[in-house]
Amino acid sequence: MSSTQIINRLRAACASGTLQPIPDFSAALAVTTVGDLLQAWGDVYPGITVPQEEFNRSVFGYKGLRRPALTASARRSRRPLPAPRQITPVPKIIDPGLFTSIQAIWAWYQQHDLAQPGLLHGPFTGDGLAAFVLPLWEAVEDWYPLGINLESIGYENPIRLSGISMVLPHESYDDERGGIVEGFLRGADGLHWVLQNFYDCRADYDIILPVPDLRLIDKIGFCDLTKCYAGHKGEKTVDLIKLENWEKSYFSKIVEQWPDQWAKDYDIISAYGDGTEVVITSAADIDFALAWGAAFERMIGDMPDPGSLHENCGGITEEFIHEICNAWRRENHKRIVKWTSPKQETISHRIKVGEL
Repeated sequence: MSSTQIINRLRAACASGTLQPIPDFSAALAVTTVGDLLQAWGDVYPGITVPQEEFNRSVFGYKGLRRPALTASARRSRRPLPAPRQITPVPKIIDPGLFTSIQAIWAWYQQHDLAQPGLLHGPFTGDGLAAFVLPLWEAVEDWYPLGINLESIGYENPIRLSGISMVLPHESYDDERGGIVEGFLRGADGLHWVLQNFYDCRADYDIILPVPDLRLIDKIGFCDLTKCYAGHKGEKTVDLIKLENWEKSYFSKIVEQWPDQWAKDYDIISAYGDGTEVVITSAADIDFALAWGAAFERMIGDMPDPGSLHENCGGITEEFIHEICNAWRRENHKRIVKWTSPKQETISHRIKVGEL
């Protein structure tokens, strides 16, 4: 039987009343507005067990096995088809996690004078949820990527949402920035390997250093140079000891105020974004995420920009290496070498002539 014949038969069955159309989507919902989610899940679905997440068996199935296919064939019996059953809308089950997230966000709105009753009157659709989380997105948009999931919620099918989440600011091992940030957070030992890599591949990174610095590095090595720089009490651009103790230096307030959230061990540097998503289950989760964003920004701001360091933009990498060499000279009462990267001089000249 061809597809055209099947379509024609279905149309004829619908016209004769043998088949009935599927009930409208909204008629199968137990909630109609966002505000309905402020009720307890058990009150909306009385007598229904909380759905448990199940594994899809096909995920573990061997794809090479042949599966039987449904083949359409003509109906042979001449007996009339039975009268169609009356189709009644079956309420679609909304995940309890979405109830929890909406209630938590509303509680946070109330704590921060953002609770506008009109937000609850929006329809339970993607657009209605997008309007509801808009004040939250405006509060977190400065801390990218906290609001990235909130931006896309309007394009989601609300029935499929298991909750609302935010992605904590973090670095990624998929990017060169991640390895550089990790080097700084591991103190002198970690920075030693980052700079050694830059130095060994200095031709690729277009790193130019004065001859005295080249001789000092070859003689002393980055291991001792970075340790000396970390303990140097004079003027310097990076406090390696502070960065090495990053949890105490930047996140101590978060550990004290939100110990439950901190105990979940979210990642500062992540692979594929794992360990960075906060599912909103309470107003405290939102306050925790905002505090995390501010602390993370301060921490990254206390080190040279990782992206610029990797690209040696404006000679930033060679200037930093030169600073480390001069710190060793000060600690060992050696003559300071005055030198400015040619790239910095070029930038200064372009600023003077108005090109930048």
